[in-house]
Amino acid sequence: MKIHMGSFEVRNPVTHLQVVGVILLMCASLYSTTAIFRMHYPILTYLLIAWLLGCFGYLGYIIKMVKQDSKLLAFDGDALLVREQRVAAKEIESITIMDGYKQAVGLKLKGKRMIAVHLSFSFVQGEQEGIRALEEWAHENQIEISRGHFFRWI
Repeated sequence: MKIHMGSFEVRNPVTHLQVVGVILLMCASLYSTTAIFRMHYPILTYLLIAWLLGCFGYLGYIIKMVKQDSKLLAFDGDALLVREQRVAAKEIESITIMDGYKQAVGLKLKGKRMIAVHLSFSFVQGEQEGIRALEEWAHENQIEISRGHFFRWI
């Protein structure tokens, strides 16, 4: 839904599939931990328990991202305001749109190999209008737009 001219509500592009994937990974890890524990390999058991705790932490992080309130994406001439952070067009190398049930958008900064988590988002409502407005803005500022998969990193 459009808030006002040139602004859209956005949120973290976390899917329920990621939550299910982490839970399945944790179940497999728990199964492996019990099997290794029975074989009396304490070092491997401790490593798998540490891995499991890391999975719990990641699951908590994903759930936190799902629960976060939506933020604002605004077009400000030659800059984007993404979650209250101003990103100039000259800092953006490319914009990648990842298709799926909910399209995710990632802004790759110049000199970076991956897209930062805080620069990836999906539209809450008005997805097609938001993508169209973003494509127009990118075209005006000579920023490459591609469709495909991208990895996000902290």
